[in-house]
Amino acid sequence: MENGIFHGMLMNLWKFHRYQKVRMFIKQKMQHEIKLIIWKWLGNELLEVLVLLD
Repeated sequence: MENGIFHGMLMNLWKFHRYQKVRMFIKQKMQHEIKLIIWKWLGNELLEVLVLLD
């Protein structure tokens, strides 16, 4: 029984560790994607404003 609990804890730690790595990876990718989206959005907004001013 003890062995099972210990194994379960180890598995959870390992999964958590992997999850952290995956989260870091997704976070980095997301930040990059979000920056691109924001820049595109800002660019479009600026273009619309310039068109309106013109």
